[in-house]
Amino acid sequence: MTRNRRVLLAAAIIVGGIVYLTVAALPAATMYYHDVSEALDPGAGLDGRRVRVWGTIVRDQVDWRPDEVRLAFSITDGKAVLPVVYRGPKPDLFDREGVEAVAEGFLGADGVFVAERLLLKCPSKYEGAGKEPG
Repeated sequence: MTRNRRVLLAAAIIVGGIVYLTVAALPAATMYYHDVSEALDPGAGLDGRRVRVWGTIVRDQVDWRPDEVRLAFSITDGKAVLPVVYRGPKPDLFDREGVEAVAEGFLGADGVFVAERLLLKCPSKYEGAGKEPG
């Protein structure tokens, strides 16, 4: 095999690997966010599918068990409430008021969302900044 053919073969393998990794990562990158009401809608067909659910954390429904590294809480969209279980460290922002959460995982047959990833967004301290005084 000549040197040029080996270089072309190596380049083709590298390009093929990059294309494969891009296509394999695409479903996770394009996952749609559902609000709590959509997730609980039986017609949505989300049972057993990996999804992302968004809602505001319900403050009085938080159960953190550090010895089990288990966080159970509920999120709401103002219309419905969804119980969530997450096994992992409790995020720092979790204890703040009005925190929004995006849970990525699966909705169980028992109606409890099992989160594999948990992302939090807190209300910005800069909201309203730059507005003219009334």
